[in-house]
Amino acid sequence: MQRWINRSSTLGENPKVDAFLAELVAVCRKHNLSVSHEDYQGGFEVAAFSEKNVAWLLDAADATDR
Repeated sequence: MQRWINRSSTLGENPKVDAFLAELVAVCRKHNLSVSHEDYQGGFEVAAFSEKNVAWLLDAADATDR
């Protein structure tokens, strides 16, 4: 999947990031919970499962040092 790569400021692919996020989504579905973002202080929160939260998570930028 194409995603923003921080270190190069371009769009690109990283199968390792895709696999990691896919496993996180599987865990979310298994437990019927989502990782969400709390905008007031920049922290994360665990919430009821939501496809909206899954889409947000899958849109994560790649900040790895491949």
